[in-house]
Amino acid sequence: MKRAVVGILACGVAAGLASQAHAEPLSKAIKRISRSSVIVQRADVIHAAAAMPVAPPPKLQAGLAYQVQLDAATEATTREAVAQHVASANESQPLTIFPNVERQAAAGDAPEVQLKAYVLDGGPLTFDSEAQAYVGTIRIGVTSITGESMNPLSAPIPFEVIESDVAEPSRVTVNQTSPPFETIRIRMRDLASKVIRVASRFNPAGEPVSLHLAPRLTVRTERSRIQGYGLESVGVNIQAIGLDAPAGLLVALSSDGVHFEDKPVALDAQGNAKTTLRSDGVGRRNILVEAAGVSAGTAIDFDQPWATIVASILGGVVGGLIRILSVTRTGAGRRLIMLVVAVLVGIVVFGLLILGVNTLGIPYVVRVGQAFVFIASAIGAWVGTTALPGMPAKAT
Repeated sequence: MKRAVVGILACGVAAGLASQAHAEPLSKAIKRISRSSVIVQRADVIHAAAAMPVAPPPKLQAGLAYQVQLDAATEATTREAVAQHVASANESQPLTIFPNVERQAAAGDAPEVQLKAYVLDGGPLTFDSEAQAYVGTIRIGVTSITGESMNPLSAPIPFEVIESDVAEPSRVTVNQTSPPFETIRIRMRDLASKVIRVASRFNPAGEPVSLHLAPRLTVRTERSRIQGYGLESVGVNIQAIGLDAPAGLLVALSSDGVHFEDKPVALDAQGNAKTTLRSDGVGRRNILVEAAGVSAGTAIDFDQPWATIVASILGGVVGGLIRILSVTRTGAGRRLIMLVVAVLVGIVVFGLLILGVNTLGIPYVVRVGQAFVFIASAIGAWVGTTALPGMPAKAT
């Protein structure tokens, strides 16, 4: 059902809540909403029951709620007063205030209340590693702009988080002026939008509420294990979450037995940074990153490079045999020496490639895997031995 359009009504609001004894009389048309206002079948919005403009009754009827639309100036004054009232209760978290005012009779013999609804941030969402989600709370309350406190309401006010999958419970009902508040727990895994909408019977589309995240760093290596002794390198990705202006912020990296290509590294505008690490030795290494008072860590394993060592030796043997067998007039002892030298040269040539020194000037397209190790060592043994004194360059 569509919300009926109501007339603009004046509502006097003093600069402070405590000093205002009563509101100015309301005039013109106001909107009467039956107590039967409920959250209807559609779970994503709150709808009001049928309403019609009526003249203000001489006395408010218990169980009925009336919406009072405020002009811009009165709305601004009212919001400021509500913010001061909340701050006076030692609440310093961000505040979202609903537009307009709801007027209703208080329960029992208490005077009428004119209410302003609001959502109070329960603090920045923090990351729960077990749930793999950001968790926190919001608190919903109403305050009387005419100064009364702790008044029960004759027409309790329902509220609903439209994004119900992130809220527990997604619907609450406020039965009296606040505090106390109605608390809703928030659990978010998708941070594409950090805004939820809280709806009420007079605002079924929902009022946007921005959620805030506690600053957090994450660090991940592109592989969990690599070969040790500097034979392999791997990318390290860093992300900062919950920082207002991360661009240019320096992230410190530290670890024992790890060489970082760059440190510290600077975050970009999206809070991301990347560097490369190279192994040193073998075993597990812990990596720590720190920035803006927060830190994060991860671990990486450096394995014994047996496969690479075997592939390099075999490549050296093959390259050496190619060279030796081309030398037809060499004795057995001489050939054995040449083979050992060829294997060692092949290993050195491969090791220099790992360090970025291409001694043979060959533009290798692929530089990973045992096949590359074998071929590089073989070529090094075959070609490299010709540069050594006393080694025959061709068959004689």
